[in-house]
Amino acid sequence: MKKLKIALLMIVAVVFILPSCKKGPDDPFISFRSRDGRLIRTWKLTNITGTYNNDAVTYDGANVTEAGTTNYINATFVMTFDKDAKFSYTETKTSNFTGAKATTTTDQSYWFWSNSNKNKDFLICNANLFGLGSGEYFVDGLKTSTLTLKYDDETSTSITNLTFTFTKQ
Repeated sequence: MKKLKIALLMIVAVVFILPSCKKGPDDPFISFRSRDGRLIRTWKLTNITGTYNNDAVTYDGANVTEAGTTNYINATFVMTFDKDAKFSYTETKTSNFTGAKATTTTDQSYWFWSNSNKNKDFLICNANLFGLGSGEYFVDGLKTSTLTLKYDDETSTSITNLTFTFTKQ
């Protein structure tokens, strides 16, 4: 009887503990690393989808297209989060016109979770991803090797809804 009570107690504990491991909609069901532990690393941008100021935007890992026009070619964006809340990024891109040269932009600042609850689902960082959004991002998914951020901004005249997908560098 005592073993049955212990087994039931363990099942109840698992039922309440496991759902709390998953914070974002696309997070792993269970992870032995905290959200900070999964975020602190170097990430490379691999995909952008959505709208920016009412225009369709895509990024395929090399080209940034807005409203059907490829604005940048050979574009890369790599960002690093460290355990001391420092954040840095390097963006390289070439404007899509004859004779354009690649430009590289780097920046450093700090990152933090903007909400005080334990979910840590809104991230603040100065990542000006190809000029498409900077500031507060919803962390839709944070796995060991994949990070998905969402950026939404709506005004009376324009809507911006972007999804940024990164892979572990």
